[in-house]
Amino acid sequence: MLFPILHKKSAIHKKFLILIYRQILRPLLTHACPIWGNCSSAHIRKIQIFQNKILRIITNTPWFIRKVNLHKDLQILEIQDHIRAFAKNVHSSLQKSTGSLDYNLHIRSPPNRRLKCGCPHDLIS
Repeated sequence: MLFPILHKKSAIHKKFLILIYRQILRPLLTHACPIWGNCSSAHIRKIQIFQNKILRIITNTPWFIRKVNLHKDLQILEIQDHIRAFAKNVHSSLQKSTGSLDYNLHIRSPPNRRLKCGCPHDLIS
C-alpha cells in the first residue's frame, strides 16, 4: 500500500521516506515486541528481511551493499536491537510506575526455569 510512496521514482525526499518508515512501518512491525521479542530467531529474521527490503527500496541501494552499512548510514537499528532497546524502556517505565507495584509487573520470574522459551524480562539481560 505504501509502495507507490516509497519506490525509487518517488518525488519525496529520502529523509522524509525514512521518517515515514520510522513513524508508520516500524511501529507496525514491532507492535507488542516486549511480549513476542523472545520468539525464535527465524521469526525475527523474517521481520529483519522485510526491514532490509524496505530500506533498500527507499534508498535505491543495490543488493551487494551490506545490510550493516545500510543500517549504519541510515542510523536505523536492526530489529533485534530495536526490540531490546524498546523492552528496556518498557521495563524501566514499569519500575517507575506506581500501578505496576499492584500487579508485581516489575519483578522478574525465578531464574531456574526448565523451559527453553524466554520470558519478556529475558530481553533486557
